[in-house]
Amino acid sequence: MILVDSKLRLFLRHIVFCAFEVVDGLGRCWFLLLATLTVAFLMAFVPQGREALWATGSAGQVWHVRAFFATSLSGAVLVMLFASAILEAGRNTDSPDSHLQEYVRFAVPGLIGLLAAFLVPLLIELQVGGNSWLLPQRREELRELGTLFQRLAVPAIVLSRCPKVLYLLIFPWRADRRQRFGLAALIAFGSLGMCLFAIPFGAGVLVLALGQIAIDIFWWRTGQEPAMRLWRRRAAAILAGIWIIAGLWLGVRPESRAELLGPATLILFAESFWLAVVFAIYAVIGRWLTQGVSVVVVLVLALSFVSGPFNLRAVRTLNRDHASQNSEPVSLSKHIDAWLESRRAKIEASPTTYPVFVASAEGGGIRAACWTAGVLAALQDSEPAFSDHLLGISGVSGGSLGAATFVSLVHDAKLERIESTPSKSEGSIGPLQFHADKILGRDFLSPVLATMLIPDVAACLLHYEGAKDRASVLEKSFEIAWRNAMKTDTFDRPLPALWTEDSKLQVPALFLNSTEADTGVRIVNGHVTLDAEISPAISLPMAIPSHALRLSTAVLLSARFPVISPIGLIRNPAEDDELHIVDGGYADNSGTVTAAEIVTALNASAIRLGLRDKVRAVGIVITDNPIVIGDEASDADRQHRENLESTAAGAVLAPFETMDRIRQSLSKKHREAFSDSVRGSGGDVLDGFSLQASRIEFPLGWMLSNGTRSALTDQIERLSNDPAGDFQRVRQFIQATREPRKSDSK
Repeated sequence: MILVDSKLRLFLRHIVFCAFEVVDGLGRCWFLLLATLTVAFLMAFVPQGREALWATGSAGQVWHVRAFFATSLSGAVLVMLFASAILEAGRNTDSPDSHLQEYVRFAVPGLIGLLAAFLVPLLIELQVGGNSWLLPQRREELRELGTLFQRLAVPAIVLSRCPKVLYLLIFPWRADRRQRFGLAALIAFGSLGMCLFAIPFGAGVLVLALGQIAIDIFWWRTGQEPAMRLWRRRAAAILAGIWIIAGLWLGVRPESRAELLGPATLILFAESFWLAVVFAIYAVIGRWLTQGVSVVVVLVLALSFVSGPFNLRAVRTLNRDHASQNSEPVSLSKHIDAWLESRRAKIEASPTTYPVFVASAEGGGIRAACWTAGVLAALQDSEPAFSDHLLGISGVSGGSLGAATFVSLVHDAKLERIESTPSKSEGSIGPLQFHADKILGRDFLSPVLATMLIPDVAACLLHYEGAKDRASVLEKSFEIAWRNAMKTDTFDRPLPALWTEDSKLQVPALFLNSTEADTGVRIVNGHVTLDAEISPAISLPMAIPSHALRLSTAVLLSARFPVISPIGLIRNPAEDDELHIVDGGYADNSGTVTAAEIVTALNASAIRLGLRDKVRAVGIVITDNPIVIGDEASDADRQHRENLESTAAGAVLAPFETMDRIRQSLSKKHREAFSDSVRGSGGDVLDGFSLQASRIEFPLGWMLSNGTRSALTDQIERLSNDPAGDFQRVRQFIQATREPRKSDSK
C-alpha cells in the first residue's frame, strides 16, 4: 500500500512538473504566440481579412492557394525552430527531472508550430460555422486549404525538428525499438490526416495535436541528440535568411510584386519576415537576453514605432515640368453656365424638361468603387446619352475611385479610344461595364499590405521618411490597373487632363470629397472650384494647383482609410500653412452634401440663363452599404453579431462597429436632406441604386474576390432589368427629351 501511494505521488509530481514546464515553455515564447494570435485575429475577425482568405480559396486561384499554404507552413516551421532555440538555450541536464524537461523542450515548440499553422483556419471555421445565414458556402471555398494543412502539417513539423526521421523512414532497419514505434506512429497519424476532411475541422486539428504529443514520446530522445539540435539552429538560420531576403525583394517593388502572392499570404509573409529579423537579432545577442532585458528591448522598440512617421506623409505631386499647364480652375457657377449654354439648343427643343443628373457615390472601399463604376457604366451602356446629361459626380472614398474610373472611361470613349455602343462585350454586360470590372478587379490590397507591413514599419522604427509609403504605392496600383486594362496612362496624368478643350463640357465633372483632419471641414477637389457663397467647404485647387496632382493621387486623397493609408500632408504656399487630409467619409460618407451644393448652383445658373422652367435637376444616389432584405436573414445575422459582441473579440471590434453605425446614420440624414432639397426645388431624386446584403459578404477594403464581384454584377443586372426601377427611370427621363420622329407625328 505504501509502495502504491509512493508511486502515485511520484506520478502526480511528474504530471505537475510537466505541466509547469509546458506553461514555462509557452511563457518563454510569448512573443511568438502573440504574433500568431494577432495575425489570426486580423484574418478571422476583420471582414477584409476573411475576404482575403476567400479570394485565396476561390476557383481559379490555384497558385494563391499553394502560396498561402507554403507561406503558412514555412512560417509555422520558423516559429517552431525559433521556439526550440529559445527553450534549448535554458537546458538544465543536472535536474533529476531532466528527461521531462527534455521532452517538453522538444514537444512544446512542435505544438506552437501546429498552432501557427492551424489557428487561422480554426478561427475562420468558428466564424463561418457560427452564422447560419451569412456565407455558408465559404466553408467549401476554404476546404482545400484545411485539407492541405491536415495532411501535411504534422509530418512537416516532425521532419523539420528531427530530419533523422526521414533517414530512418528510408532505412527502417537501422532504427532502434523506440524509433520503430515512432515511425509507426508517424505513418499512422500521417495517414489519418489524409482522412480527416470527413470530420469537423476543429475535431481533426485536436486529433492531430494529440497525435503530435504521442509521436514526440517516441522521438524526443532522438530529437535532443547534439546533431539534431545543431540541425535546428542551422535550419532556423537558413530559413530566417531566406525570409529576410524574400521580404527585402518584396519591399523594393510592392506595387508590382505583391499581387503575385495575394493579401492573405502577404499577412503571413510579413509576420514571418519580422520573426526572421527578430531571430537574426536573437542569434547575435540572445546569450545576453534575460527576461528583464527582453521586456526592455520590446518597450524600446514599441516606443520607437509609436513615435515614428507612420501616420502622416507628404502627398505625391507632379513637377511643373511634367504637369499640364492648365489655366486657373473655373468656378462651379461659371462651369455650369457654360455647360448649360453648350446644350441650350437641345434644352429648348426638348418636349419636356431637360434632365440634368447630379450623382453622389457613397464611400466603402473597393466595394463602393466596383458598385459605383458598375452602376454608372451600365447606365451609359444602356443609354449612350447618359453622360451628356450627367453634370457631375460627388464621390467619397471608394466611391471616388469608382466615379473617376467611369469618368475616365467616358473621356476615352469620347476620344474613340474604346467602343461605347450598347453592343455586348462579355456575357450580358456592356463595354464600359466590362472595362470597369476589368480595371477594378485588380487586387489593390496586396501592395498596400506589403508596403505597410514591411517598408512602412521599418521606416517607422528607424524614423526615416524617405522611403515610399503605402499611399503612394496604392496610387501606383491604380495607375497600373488602368494601364494594364486600357493601355493608356490616364491615371498617371494630371487630374484636369480629363477635361481638355474638346471634352471639358462633354465629360462629367468630378467632385472628390476629403476631410481636413485638424478641423473636420470638408475638402472638395476637382477641375472646378465651389463658390464660396454656396459652399463652406475647402476647394483644394485653391490651396494647390489641380494640375500638380495625378488623377490617382486626387482619388486617394478622398480615400485615405485610417491605418491603411497615412494622413496626406499638403503644403499651401499661398497661406504658408499645411493641410492634413483624411478620408472624405469622416465629414460626409454619402457625398450628398456636395451634391446638394451642385444642385443649388445648377438651379441658380438655370435662373440666370432663363432656363429655369426648361431644366430639371435629378439626383442619383448610389449607396453601397449592404442593406438586409428579409426578416429571417436579418434575425440570423443579428444573432450572430450578438454572439460575437459578447466575446473579448467583440469588445475590441465594438468601437469600430459603433463608429461605422454613426457614420451610416449621418449619411442617412445627409441623403434625406439632399432628397428634401432637390424635391423642394422641383427636381427628382432616384435612390434605388442601393447594394443589397446577401449570403456573400461585401467587406470594406481594397480587394474583392471573384465571387463577390460576380455578386455585385448580378445585382446590377437585376437593377437594369427591373421595369419599374430607377435604372429604367433614368432612361425614360433621357428618352423623353428626344424630338418625336416625323413618322410618329404624321
